[in-house]
Amino acid sequence: MGAFIEHGPSADTSRQVADETLRKLGRLRAASDFELCQWFLCGFRLKVHELYGFASFREYAERWFGCSGRGTEERVRVAMRLDELPKLSAAFAAGDLVYSAVRELTRVADAETEAEWLEVAEGKTASQIERMTSGKKPGDRPSDPTRPELERKRVTFNLSPSAYALLRQARDVLRKESGGAHLDDDAFIELLASSALSGGGGADETRSRHQIALTVCECCKAATQDANGEQV
Repeated sequence: MGAFIEHGPSADTSRQVADETLRKLGRLRAASDFELCQWFLCGFRLKVHELYGFASFREYAERWFGCSGRGTEERVRVAMRLDELPKLSAAFAAGDLVYSAVRELTRVADAETEAEWLEVAEGKTASQIERMTSGKKPGDRPSDPTRPELERKRVTFNLSPSAYALLRQARDVLRKESGGAHLDDDAFIELLASSALSGGGGADETRSRHQIALTVCECCKAATQDANGEQV
């Protein structure tokens, strides 16, 4: 950012200058987020994580960018959708839309409806756009009625390290069994639940199919569990 902002704030900085600079930084950040999404998709497709021995691109992004696994997958998904949405992609690249707004719009917009979604999204906050897109499916128009069965639900888990490791391991296994393609939250939970409900996810069978690696420190005797190459 230093290349775009001549100097930092000082005691003499006026509110007008602060406002102008902050809004400029906001546009620069949005444009930077666009580039990051594009490069995340490129890195995911090229499997750059293998250069460092990481088990997945999720781990690579967490190590070098501090990005959560879900955040990484969302950026990859957004970049994939933008390949088919030139108007939305251009607005994002220009800094006219922030990442959180684009993330929600890519859930519903397609080549035929993206112009309409861009029009109704103008001047709206990311939270307002999230409410507008909730209950809509890909291809729906902003004027289409909201369907309660399509409204997204936020689910939060507070897990122990061992449970978290198992969750990550399960996601990686299902991703590989699905051909190694990007696996979003919906697809992951549906596959996980389907496996359990079809009788394929019993505890005994799970232990026989997938081994759990534990590392015990010789000094303190503390044990850590491997979760796709990461000790937790």
